[in-house]
Amino acid sequence: MDAQVPSDEHVPQRTCVGCRRQRPRTELLRVARTPHGARVDDERLEGRGAYICPDPDCVAAARRRGGAALARALRVRTDEVASALDELTRRVGRGTKEREA
Repeated sequence: MDAQVPSDEHVPQRTCVGCRRQRPRTELLRVARTPHGARVDDERLEGRGAYICPDPDCVAAARRRGGAALARALRVRTDEVASALDELTRRVGRGTKEREA
């Protein structure tokens, strides 16, 4: 009998709410909706989540849009994602376009 050659393992893809590019889930930061509001997810929390590139320009793009894409993905009001955007900015820094302004 011939041994089966294992196929490439499936890599889950997610879309960044900042740049809208699809990337492997492991390359993105997750923001989760919790009972206490949106927060950056280091613990793989249960529930609704959204993903963003760990790139300052992606975080700046999400912030420039008022957090609307992030709020829509999490199904919350835009004012509920402000603290998560602040935390993302602290983690990845400020984008080049934001620094130029």
